[in-house]
Amino acid sequence: MRLALAALLCLASAPSVSAAPPPPRDPIAERIAAVGEALARDRREPRAAALLAELGSLEEEAPDLARIAALYGRLADDAEALPEVRALARLRLAQVERARGNLQRHAAQVKRLGFVTDWRAIGPFDDEGKRGLAEVQPPERELLLDAVYPGKAGEASWRAVPQEAIDSGYVDVGSALARARAACAHALALVEAPREERVELWFGASGAARVLVNGAVAIEDRGYHPARPDQRGAQVTLRRGVNRLQIKLCVQDEAMGFYLRLVDGRGAALALPSAPPGALPPPVSPGARPAPVAGVVERLEARAAALGRRPGAAARLAEAQARVDLARAIAVLQPYELEDRRALAEARRAAALAPGSVDARLLAASLEEDVNRRREQLDAALAAAPDDPRVLVAVAEELVARGRANAGARLLEKAVQLAPGYAAARVFLALALDALGLDGRGAVLLSEAAALLPTSPVAVKEAARSARRLGRLEEAAWLLRKAVSLRFDDAEARGSLAQLLLDRGDVDGAVALLAEGLRVHPGDADAVLRLADLLAANGRAAEAEPRYEEALRIAPASAEAWERRGRARLRAGREAEAPPRSSPRRRERS
Repeated sequence: MRLALAALLCLASAPSVSAAPPPPRDPIAERIAAVGEALARDRREPRAAALLAELGSLEEEAPDLARIAALYGRLADDAEALPEVRALARLRLAQVERARGNLQRHAAQVKRLGFVTDWRAIGPFDDEGKRGLAEVQPPERELLLDAVYPGKAGEASWRAVPQEAIDSGYVDVGSALARARAACAHALALVEAPREERVELWFGASGAARVLVNGAVAIEDRGYHPARPDQRGAQVTLRRGVNRLQIKLCVQDEAMGFYLRLVDGRGAALALPSAPPGALPPPVSPGARPAPVAGVVERLEARAAALGRRPGAAARLAEAQARVDLARAIAVLQPYELEDRRALAEARRAAALAPGSVDARLLAASLEEDVNRRREQLDAALAAAPDDPRVLVAVAEELVARGRANAGARLLEKAVQLAPGYAAARVFLALALDALGLDGRGAVLLSEAAALLPTSPVAVKEAARSARRLGRLEEAAWLLRKAVSLRFDDAEARGSLAQLLLDRGDVDGAVALLAEGLRVHPGDADAVLRLADLLAANGRAAEAEPRYEEALRIAPASAEAWERRGRARLRAGREAEAPPRSSPRRRERS
């Protein structure tokens, strides 16, 4: 007893060790923590999808991606969460792992989602006036893999979609075909099932689309929208043996691609092999009729509608939050016609139900295209929360854009005082000072921001831009290298650093940097061509040639790729080799 008392007395009399100062306040880190708590509470509900959408919107400014990766990983492996929510979490985890430079982890997570990745495609065919989906086009009349049809950009024949053109489940059909606007393409996959089984098919595409399984229509989506995973779902029957998955996709711009994955009733990926090469196996009967499966957006819509039928003020607030959740999910998954602007409509409705909701006001403002209505939403947010740093930054950004940099700077100074760790507040304050002609003070602020917030990609990249503008090239290069280390997949920072290295005559450094970037997005034909052109322009034709071949494997119908390789050969004195195969029309059909 005496020994214990003596020990306590010694501890009491020992000099105190000062605790490390808390990190400066950062609303982004606070919001990530709050979303994490909400996910732990609502992981079994459709609302978890909306929380994932919000978490994704915070990634760009997040000072620590490890925290976000942990949240995604916990939800992806939570057996009690909805299967569609688990899938969204796993896909987001894969993207974060790539941003952190963990490319093998990225690939492993994508593999667990059940994407079908072995496709043939044919096209383009006509979609003028958005009539293509309703018209019967040649590949729908007959399925002959050696057929050649008149298409919108010349002869159309079936081609394999290169594996390099499939990224995180997204099948870039357009890479295999001649580019055309207002066009349709058709895609075919042959998957072999060990037994007859009822499975779930999840699909998302960059335009109006129809999905057939063994000839039966499983999904038809007439909306023109960007491609996102899991925009539509259906239960389908796979027969024992080879099954045909056929897609018709019609788009108005040149982006042409889709996601398609197959899972069992619990949401586990089905790793089905492709049919062996050879003649097209005979068709099989479709089996039980496909049935639609409600996705997270439909579930959130039902939840908001149910709350809207309840009376009372508390119900109005609950409905407002439900419509914020719905707006966030729609904005990310984009399952509806873009012209309908459904996400904005839901955000406006939420703001009307709860006029004092800062989240509803900021979300509506971010989605508004009408300048006056955006200003109304931001003014209402500022009235409701005059000391919220997020609101101050959003309002100030709008003021600076309208030429009121003085007023914007005052709000930004207040935001920095309230939240010294908020990178966006410091960066926008520097930009406001630039607009006022105080470039020197703005440059100092950006340099201080990068020093105070060394893990903020926003602060580091803006400090790099400032340093480069002022001719401090060594400092700019150091900061850009840091930005790339913070976000390995940041193509903008990587490209800026490569250009800076070239300006300094470091061709080897620029080549190595761009080649490293191709590990992140190996299917980026434009990036491959930029690297090939760089090599060719610096007398390294032998190294450029394989890069041009790589670009042509990714985009065999790209006239630009053929022309750029031809020009490089001419510059290298290889005139005899430049004209042949310089056009996709000259090569053999695959």
